[in-house]
Amino acid sequence: MVFDRVPFGAKSSPSLLHATIKNPLEKCTENKAVLELKGNLYVNDLLSGSDFEDEAWQLIADANKIMEEADMELTKWSSNSQVVAKAIQKEFYLRIDVTDSTKFKAIIEEAKLVSLYQGASPLTLFVFVDAAFNRLPPYRVTNLYDKASANNEGAKEYVASFTVNGIVETSFFSDATPYQSKSVLQRKIFLNRRALRVGNVASGRAGQYKYFANGGIIVQPNIQAGQHVIHVLDRVLPMPLTMTILAYVSGHGPDKTLYKFFELFMLRLRWARQENSVKNYAQQVEPVLSNLDSPSTFFLPTDQAVLRIPAGIRGELLGNPLKLLRIITLHIIPKKAVYTSLVNHYEQFNTQYNSGRVVFSKHFDREAVYVSGALNGGSTVTARVNSPNITVLNGVVHHVDEVLGFVYKTVLEEIQLDPVT
Repeated sequence: MVFDRVPFGAKSSPSLLHATIKNPLEKCTENKAVLELKGNLYVNDLLSGSDFEDEAWQLIADANKIMEEADMELTKWSSNSQVVAKAIQKEFYLRIDVTDSTKFKAIIEEAKLVSLYQGASPLTLFVFVDAAFNRLPPYRVTNLYDKASANNEGAKEYVASFTVNGIVETSFFSDATPYQSKSVLQRKIFLNRRALRVGNVASGRAGQYKYFANGGIIVQPNIQAGQHVIHVLDRVLPMPLTMTILAYVSGHGPDKTLYKFFELFMLRLRWARQENSVKNYAQQVEPVLSNLDSPSTFFLPTDQAVLRIPAGIRGELLGNPLKLLRIITLHIIPKKAVYTSLVNHYEQFNTQYNSGRVVFSKHFDREAVYVSGALNGGSTVTARVNSPNITVLNGVVHHVDEVLGFVYKTVLEEIQLDPVT
């Protein structure tokens, strides 16, 4: 076993180490692990072992108990005995049961990947709680992954899509940090750390930090499981898609839909004459929505939202490339993967090309989420987020039921249709 000194600041503090470790030691029944640790408390690394398998197993068990008394986890161990190593890994693998994530464990077993999570290579696993799976409608259960695939490839891909090489604890989370999953198709997991405001209002005081993975809230973080870490989510996440935002909207999504917003607005702007090299589609839209190194958020109006605009008014917009560019870029939040679960009520974000801003509206007592968009100096259009949080390789897509920032209705029509104001 290896006990590392606890780092406090730049150097380890003997007094804090004493309080953290030695006090719980006094409560422990004396055994080999306790005696060795008491005698070597200020050694940077304490290495210990046993000559017999049963003694090694007992040493691990005693060391684990010491750490539990100190509200810590025994995160590293090693054994040159295959019997001991396999027994320990099996014991830690079974800890997924106590997280109420047995449904996810069943998928691991269906995928025949148990040995992967009983192995020595450290992994981070994002699992869903059983209660969330039990709430899924039948079609979601059916479509969670391809259950008819040969050699259980569908189950393997699902589990791999929520597994990351190495240890990623919540202390490493930042704003939309992308991690490469073990998926053979290189699916991404975006990790966020946010202090949601008290009362769910952007102007409220900061509350406790919460942690998110692809928009799912982590309700049980940093569960040590042998060499691995488990994070338990409050919801069942669909597999992230294996395409960029631009590919998704241009007909390369799972259902091969060529969306009208791309066909009638984005594609038209792409081929329109644009004199200023900075104020054009090639600079402000295409590289942002296809960039794999910087995540973005895209609001995709439904086909119905685009086709509701009278053809004559739509034609006028197409004849004004600069205004069309501003409308399109209003649907892009650059450098952020913004999921609806991690925003506050009335939280606002600046959009690409500084075209304007978007504001989220959400309430604890409503499932619906709305987003309002206004060009700088323009009027606001509010849309309902119909299909939120679609994770792609370079961010997230939200389907909305209006074209943001483009006012073509009368004031009375806007008031009648706006469910938020």
